[in-house]
Amino acid sequence: MGDPLPARRPHLLRHGRQGGRRRDLLARLSQRLAVDLCDLEWGTTRQDATARARIGDDWAIITRFSQPTPDRFDRDLTTFVRGEDGTYRREDEHHRNILIDTSPIPALLRERGVTATIGSSFNDATHPLPVGLRSVIGHKP
Repeated sequence: MGDPLPARRPHLLRHGRQGGRRRDLLARLSQRLAVDLCDLEWGTTRQDATARARIGDDWAIITRFSQPTPDRFDRDLTTFVRGEDGTYRREDEHHRNILIDTSPIPALLRERGVTATIGSSFNDATHPLPVGLRSVIGHKP
Protein backbone atom coordinates (compact mmCIF):
# COMPACT_ATOMS: atom_id res chain seq x y z
CA MET A 1 0.00 0.00 0.00
CA GLY A 2 1.45 3.41 -0.94
CA ASP A 3 1.59 6.52 1.18
CA PRO A 4 -1.70 8.29 0.33
CA LEU A 5 -0.81 11.54 2.11
CA PRO A 6 1.14 14.20 0.21
CA ALA A 7 4.50 15.05 1.75
CA ARG A 8 5.56 18.61 2.48
CA ARG A 9 8.94 17.87 0.89
CA PRO A 10 9.86 15.03 -1.44
CA HIS A 11 10.84 11.83 0.33
CA LEU A 12 12.43 10.03 -2.59
CA LEU A 13 14.65 7.70 -0.62
CA ARG A 14 12.34 6.98 2.28
CA HIS A 15 10.04 4.92 0.12
CA GLY A 16 12.64 3.66 -2.35
CA ARG A 17 13.64 0.10 -3.07
CA GLN A 18 16.98 -1.48 -2.21
CA GLY A 19 20.11 -1.33 -4.35
CA GLY A 20 20.03 0.23 -7.81
CA ARG A 21 16.69 1.93 -7.27
CA ARG A 22 18.27 4.08 -4.56
CA ARG A 23 20.98 5.21 -6.99
CA ASP A 24 18.28 6.08 -9.54
CA LEU A 25 16.47 8.08 -6.89
CA LEU A 26 19.70 9.83 -5.94
CA ALA A 27 20.03 10.96 -9.54
CA ARG A 28 16.61 12.59 -9.26
CA LEU A 29 17.77 14.41 -6.12
CA SER A 30 19.96 16.53 -8.35
CA GLN A 31 16.77 18.11 -9.70
CA ARG A 32 15.63 19.18 -6.21
CA LEU A 33 16.65 22.16 -4.15
CA ALA A 34 16.28 20.50 -0.75
CA VAL A 35 14.97 17.23 0.68
CA ASP A 36 14.90 15.50 4.01
CA LEU A 37 15.92 11.87 4.52
CA CYS A 38 15.77 9.40 7.35
CA ASP A 39 19.27 8.42 8.37
CA LEU A 40 19.99 5.07 10.07
CA GLU A 41 20.06 7.09 13.31
CA TRP A 42 16.29 7.59 12.93
CA GLY A 43 15.75 3.91 13.70
CA THR A 44 18.31 3.55 16.49
CA THR A 45 16.88 6.50 18.43
CA ARG A 46 13.34 5.14 18.06
CA GLN A 47 14.12 1.46 18.52
CA ASP A 48 11.87 1.04 21.55
CA ALA A 49 9.17 3.52 20.56
CA THR A 50 5.84 2.75 22.19
CA ALA A 51 2.44 3.26 20.62
CA ARG A 52 1.00 6.77 20.76
CA ALA A 53 -2.57 7.98 20.77
CA ARG A 54 -4.02 11.44 20.25
CA ILE A 55 -7.67 12.35 20.67
CA GLY A 56 -9.68 15.34 19.50
CA ASP A 57 -13.36 16.21 19.86
CA ASP A 58 -14.39 14.24 16.75
CA TRP A 59 -11.30 12.18 15.88
CA ALA A 60 -8.65 9.87 17.31
CA ILE A 61 -5.37 8.54 15.92
CA ILE A 62 -3.35 5.61 17.20
CA THR A 63 0.19 5.08 15.90
CA ARG A 64 2.18 1.87 16.36
CA PHE A 65 5.85 1.57 15.46
CA SER A 66 8.10 -1.30 14.38
CA GLN A 67 11.58 -1.74 12.98
CA PRO A 68 11.64 -5.07 11.13
CA THR A 69 15.20 -4.47 9.85
CA PRO A 70 17.93 -1.93 10.77
CA ASP A 71 17.27 0.03 7.57
CA ARG A 72 13.48 0.24 7.94
CA PHE A 73 11.11 2.01 10.30
CA ASP A 74 7.39 1.33 9.92
CA ARG A 75 4.34 3.11 11.30
CA ASP A 76 0.84 1.69 11.40
CA LEU A 77 -1.80 4.36 11.89
CA THR A 78 -5.44 3.86 12.76
CA THR A 79 -7.75 6.87 12.66
CA PHE A 80 -11.33 7.29 13.79
CA VAL A 81 -13.25 10.29 12.45
CA ARG A 82 -16.82 11.15 13.43
CA GLY A 83 -19.19 11.65 10.53
CA GLU A 84 -22.13 14.06 10.35
CA ASP A 85 -24.47 11.27 11.45
CA GLY A 86 -22.45 10.67 14.64
CA THR A 87 -20.91 7.38 13.54
CA TYR A 88 -17.16 6.93 13.36
CA ARG A 89 -15.25 5.89 10.26
CA ARG A 90 -12.08 3.85 10.76
CA GLU A 91 -9.09 4.11 8.40
CA ASP A 92 -5.84 2.13 8.58
CA GLU A 93 -2.58 3.22 6.94
CA HIS A 94 0.88 1.69 6.76
CA HIS A 95 3.93 3.93 6.28
CA ARG A 96 7.29 2.33 5.52
CA ASN A 97 10.39 4.50 5.89
CA ILE A 98 13.62 3.28 4.34
CA LEU A 99 16.59 4.39 6.44
CA ILE A 100 19.92 5.09 4.78
CA ASP A 101 23.45 6.10 5.65
CA THR A 102 23.33 9.71 4.46
CA SER A 103 27.09 10.34 4.68
CA PRO A 104 27.94 9.23 1.07
CA ILE A 105 25.21 11.38 -0.53
CA PRO A 106 27.33 14.51 -1.14
CA ALA A 107 29.95 12.45 -3.02
CA LEU A 108 27.28 10.66 -5.08
CA LEU A 109 25.67 13.96 -6.03
CA ARG A 110 29.06 15.53 -6.79
CA GLU A 111 29.45 12.81 -9.47
CA ARG A 112 26.37 14.39 -11.09
CA GLY A 113 27.64 17.96 -10.85
CA VAL A 114 25.75 18.90 -7.69
CA THR A 115 27.38 20.48 -4.65
CA ALA A 116 25.46 19.20 -1.62
CA THR A 117 25.67 19.26 2.15
CA ILE A 118 24.04 17.12 4.82
CA GLY A 119 22.62 18.97 7.81
CA SER A 120 20.31 18.79 10.78
CA SER A 121 18.15 21.71 9.58
CA PHE A 122 17.32 23.60 6.41
CA ASN A 123 19.97 26.27 7.11
CA ASP A 124 18.06 27.39 10.21
CA ALA A 125 19.65 26.24 13.47
CA THR A 126 16.69 27.62 15.43
CA HIS A 127 14.46 25.01 13.78
CA PRO A 128 16.38 21.72 13.83
CA LEU A 129 14.96 18.58 12.31
CA PRO A 130 14.07 15.67 14.61
CA VAL A 131 16.99 13.42 15.59
CA GLY A 132 17.84 11.09 12.71
CA LEU A 133 16.27 13.26 10.01
CA ARG A 134 18.82 14.89 7.73
CA SER A 135 18.55 17.73 5.27
CA VAL A 136 20.24 17.46 1.91
CA ILE A 137 20.73 20.86 0.34
CA GLY A 138 22.34 21.03 -3.07
CA HIS A 139 22.91 23.25 -6.04
CA LYS A 140 24.59 23.09 -9.40
CA PRO A 141 27.52 25.56 -9.47
